[in-house]
Amino acid sequence: MRMRQPLWPSLWLVFFLLLKGGAQVIPIAEIQQNESQYLNQQVTIRGVVVLGAGITTTSWTDAYVQDTSNAGINIYRPGSVDPKLVRGNLVEITGTVENYQGVTEITNYSVTVIRTNEPLPPPVKLTTQQANNVEREGTFVEVTGEITSRYVAGSGTNLVVNDGSGECTVRVWNSTGVDLSEAQVGKTVTIRGPLDIYRGNTQILLAYQEDLIVRESRPGDGTGVVTVDPDSVAKGATDVSLTFTIQAEDPYILESISIWIPELWEWSFDVNDVSLEGAGLSGARSEIEGRSIVITGAEVGAGQEGVVRLFHLNAPDSHVTSVFQVKTAVWGGVLAPIKNSPRIVVGEGIVLTPISEIQLLSDQYLGKQVNIKAVVVLGAGITTTGWTDAYVQDNSGYGINVFRSGEVDSRLKRGRLVIISGVVDEYQGVTEITDYTLTVLKENVPLPPPLKLQTLEATDVKWEGTFVEVQGRITQKYTAGSGVNLNIDDGSGPCLVRVWNSTGIDLSPYNVEDTVVVRGPMDIYQGNAQILLGYEDDIFKPGEGIRGDGSGFARVDLQSVRPDSSGIALQVVVWGGPDDTLHTVQVYVPVRWGWSNVVEDLEVSGSGAEGAAYRVVQEFDERFVEVTGAQITATDNVILTFRNMSSPPDSVYSYVWVKTAVEGGVPRFIAESPRIQVGRNPVYQIFDLQLNSGYFLEKPVTVEGVMTIGAGVLRTDRTAAYLQDASRRGIQISSPQPPDTTVFRRYYRLRVSGVVSEYRQTTQLEPIQVTVLDSLADLPEPFYLSTRNANDPRWDGTYIQVHGVVTDKYTTSSSPPFDYNVVVNDGSGGITVRIWGTTGIDVDFFSVNDALFVTGVGGVFVDRNNVANYQILPGYRDQVVRDENYRPSLANVNLWVPPHPFVPERGEKIAIRYNASAVGNRVTLRIFDLGGRLITTLVDEDARLIERTVYWDGRNDLRDLVPLGTYICHLEVVEPIRSEKRTRMVPIVVGTVLNRSP
Repeated sequence: MRMRQPLWPSLWLVFFLLLKGGAQVIPIAEIQQNESQYLNQQVTIRGVVVLGAGITTTSWTDAYVQDTSNAGINIYRPGSVDPKLVRGNLVEITGTVENYQGVTEITNYSVTVIRTNEPLPPPVKLTTQQANNVEREGTFVEVTGEITSRYVAGSGTNLVVNDGSGECTVRVWNSTGVDLSEAQVGKTVTIRGPLDIYRGNTQILLAYQEDLIVRESRPGDGTGVVTVDPDSVAKGATDVSLTFTIQAEDPYILESISIWIPELWEWSFDVNDVSLEGAGLSGARSEIEGRSIVITGAEVGAGQEGVVRLFHLNAPDSHVTSVFQVKTAVWGGVLAPIKNSPRIVVGEGIVLTPISEIQLLSDQYLGKQVNIKAVVVLGAGITTTGWTDAYVQDNSGYGINVFRSGEVDSRLKRGRLVIISGVVDEYQGVTEITDYTLTVLKENVPLPPPLKLQTLEATDVKWEGTFVEVQGRITQKYTAGSGVNLNIDDGSGPCLVRVWNSTGIDLSPYNVEDTVVVRGPMDIYQGNAQILLGYEDDIFKPGEGIRGDGSGFARVDLQSVRPDSSGIALQVVVWGGPDDTLHTVQVYVPVRWGWSNVVEDLEVSGSGAEGAAYRVVQEFDERFVEVTGAQITATDNVILTFRNMSSPPDSVYSYVWVKTAVEGGVPRFIAESPRIQVGRNPVYQIFDLQLNSGYFLEKPVTVEGVMTIGAGVLRTDRTAAYLQDASRRGIQISSPQPPDTTVFRRYYRLRVSGVVSEYRQTTQLEPIQVTVLDSLADLPEPFYLSTRNANDPRWDGTYIQVHGVVTDKYTTSSSPPFDYNVVVNDGSGGITVRIWGTTGIDVDFFSVNDALFVTGVGGVFVDRNNVANYQILPGYRDQVVRDENYRPSLANVNLWVPPHPFVPERGEKIAIRYNASAVGNRVTLRIFDLGGRLITTLVDEDARLIERTVYWDGRNDLRDLVPLGTYICHLEVVEPIRSEKRTRMVPIVVGTVLNRSP
């Protein structure tokens, strides 16, 4: 059974409200928390309709009701829309509890309307990360965050919202009529709705216009002065009370305030430990959202201060200065950080500054003393033996250079956790910490995960200092000074990798045309980005790693289980071999298994786990638990216990994939990962065949799925069709025989037995026996991806959809039927749509600068240089659709330069970042002097990336250095349809030489 964590205390099992006739009203929370006890049982509930019937669909009843237990439930009836289920109606419903694909619902019901126009129950306020918890399914919730993505998906639109804690999905069906014109990417929104489940993942159903609030930043947001008493406590102090006094800055009146509790502080996170006082908070209310106390309904203004008291806190057991970040907003505004949040000195105290803040606000920190706590990713003495040149990175995801002239600081060794106190400086574009003191806290700390970039992205200096990773083909390899340069290109554009001779790295195995993975911090040289390769382990060919990666063994305590079982506890034990000590373990959650994806439902134990860290990672629908810093040997193991899991509804083989790595290595699959049998006569899942295709090569398997592209469509000389199953992955059905169009037809549901093979990085299933199960099955829902995310081998054979602007279109044929390559780009990076002439898809109805919806399967094309290129393969005319509503936007055109002079005489370049607002817009970036004379043109092109950084070296078109003074950087963006344009201008100051001793 699927047990839910109690959200409120109760004695529901003892005390039920008795109705006339003896019927018992059962709190909805009781049903949700103990679902297995109520499945197929008749129950009576009483609650308010929060989502009415006929809103998300007009073909059947799909509504949500919530009661005073702060839980909700779906009401379902096929074939008709129940007119009694109107939002705001207080209803009593008697019906049968069922579960459909993770959604608890009441069916076969009768309903009585008790009252109309009832106030809605208050939504449960969650962080966006908390909104991914399936345990809250059915509940009326509220989240506030920034829209990071928006895309059409079937008969509706999906919004991806993030408040900084993690992303959640909001689903808006077309039938709701909700106007999303203001809900654009980058906007801050508050959204309310019941939490639904779709394909095992949560989504908030936005169904009413009043449940969408688009928040605009207003004057007064982030203003105010907040003090705390006491401002110092003893290290490890317990039962601490804190008093925050909030004062507004005239003329603003603060309506919302949030106070964040720092990570190292322990607290109940209970509103009963919060007291609101003072005239400014007399009518306010407080709620807990994650680690923040959020206060709304305030009126903190001139002469009306507010006082917030927090009780029963425990201070950190270390010397630290804790910043309690405070955000404020006026009515209708957006919570924004105040200028100076209150700080509490714990023990002797130290103020830690996130490296991200130093890098993003470097001009504000130049010359200032800071303290950072970070892991050394590139040690001193590696790239040079004449001075200290190291890189460290903290958990903000950013890194920074550490510099000392004249000596190598041997304490800066890779894998050490250090606290550094020093002065922020900048030298030729590199932000660095100088004049520092250093304390080593811990040895052999796991490195932060590198930021994975396309090679073109790795030319952007905004990632300066950060530990990054690229994968691509070596296009050039040449000696340059005291080292070797490698140019790496994944097809998006080349980036530079610098390998100093002092690193001692043997580059002989890596030559032009080889595909490699490279990791290292990003450095700046003469204004251009370069990745510093400092260690032998940080360059390898894909699929290769360090000896010992992929070693070890694993077992599970569950060999078989019935389909659709809930409340499962699954234990996975991982141990090492006799020769290697494993430091990293990744254990994958079996595909289609229900789990909350939160660490509260996970226990990590075992002698090899002492001192290790762990986290839950989700990449699209791939989920795994990563344990780092472990010490796993033949005698020391790691045990992962997953709680509250549920098995798939079908009879399948479920693999618990395990990857391992030694220190500094790359996680690889172990030889034999455990397998669980679900039900009788199970079939294999295509997700597993694709995730670890090497394990299944030449092995017989049986799968069941729906044909997404039939035989004879993409190829007419042999069978090449595509099948996708319930695991949301597809595979190519391949046979040298002529296309078999009798069984391999679109919409056919098939059971296929065959042998797994691989040809030029495409996983294939060679059929031996085929059974037709249905001739008119529903096509699977495609994965809706950005054009950048579609460039990924994981989508091989899988049904996907992108939306983007056509940036190129050309034929690759000299005679009919003409094959076409169409490059589409949504601003994140382009992908090729391969339209084979055999499909009959018309390519004349769209042109460059049109926007398309493209649906098809992911394809892999390996070119003559043996480099894999990822494509989308549509097979039918209805899979390439022009977006008639698309108009190139100019709304986000912008231009930024660093607010300080630069010195071209020293070889410095200045970074200029612009936003073109839409792919295909014509971008012209020029430099003028104050007299309006053109100095040089830096960019004159159709935009491929919406946001881009370029550099000016302080020279004119004749390559002469310009005189000292102020210049104008002028951006002009013209959209190609209506020829409308936007211009932006910013000043650039060319300064004089500033001497610095080496």
